[in-house]
Formats: sequence, structure tokens, C-alpha cells
Amino acid sequence: CRGELPPPGFSENLDDVLGRYCVIRRRVDRGEADWSALTVAEQQEMDHVHRVMFDAAKQGHEATQFMMGMLHHEGHGTKQNYPKAIEWYRKSANQNFSEAQIMLGRMFIDGEGVQQNKSEA
Repeated sequence: CRGELPPPGFSENLDDVLGRYCVIRRRVDRGEADWSALTVAEQQEMDHVHRVMFDAAKQGHEATQFMMGMLHHEGHGTKQNYPKAIEWYRKSANQNFSEAQIMLGRMFIDGEGVQQNKSEA
């Protein structure tokens, strides 16, 4: 739950939004919650996280594009969606964001949401 965030000027403080996500993720990691069965309040928090991250990602920020890929890849607060994950990872990877390049490569190696393709990876 760490990452470089966009500079000031976004409608919401992304540090705060990332913190909200991390609180829920820690609860899931400890077994106190489940991504597929969040409480109404937790789901509302994740909906908010998605909206803010999506707005930042649309503006071209590679770290939030990576985060959008991860949220869709792992199904955190949203349905797991490999094609969306690949789309966001690719946008971030095209800006040389190394974590996105790694995740995109893994998806091609494992054939997650795409035909397995080691040369593409």
C-alpha cells in the first residue's frame, strides 16, 4: 500500500484515498473481511477509491493506472476483470512503470485473460 501519487491539483487527496484502500486491504489480509463480501460501508469506500483512482488514471498518471490494473486483476472492491486489468497495466507499462510491466508480463506468461504468450511477456 505504498506508491508515488500524482502532484497536488487532483480533486481529492490521493494519499487519503490510498489510505482508505489500505485499511480495507489489511482487514482482508488478516481474515477479518473478504473482497467478495465487503460490508456496505466498505463497498462504499471501495467505490470511492475506484472513482478517485480512475479520475487520476484517466489523466495519465502511471502509478494510479497500475493501481487500477491491480484492483481489476485481483478483484479488490470490484469484480475481477482480466481484460480491464491488462488495459490499465498496459497504459502504465507504456509509461515505463516497472511494476506494471512485471504484472503485464506475468499475465501473458500465465495466460490470465489473454492467450498465453511468452514472447509477448
